[in-house]
Amino acid sequence: DVTAIDKKSGKDITAADMRLFQFKKYDVIMCIVALHFIKDAKKMIEKMKQHARINLVLVLREGDPTQADGYYFKDRELKELYSNWDILDYKEYEDYDPKQKWNNKISKLIAKRK
Repeated sequence: DVTAIDKKSGKDITAADMRLFQFKKYDVIMCIVALHFIKDAKKMIEKMKQHARINLVLVLREGDPTQADGYYFKDRELKELYSNWDILDYKEYEDYDPKQKWNNKISKLIAKRK
């Protein structure tokens, strides 16, 4: 785990292994292209929703060229999991990886609890 404090705002900033992390209340939880490593990704999303006012989430979708063992979201599935929140931004897109020479299939969501 890595913890830092933003000196301007006095806010705690924590980077952690989500599988081992003991959640507490946060203003924002960001999870960037990590949920496919979590055995029960939907349960982890529920934890994130319970412990923050805002969630920012990027996930890989089914059909991504990196797809292996793990959880890859269906099209629009991430948005549906946040249907009881205010969705501030949602986008599904393919992002070209020049090193691997393929497109990663990504869903991006920013949502705020109602």
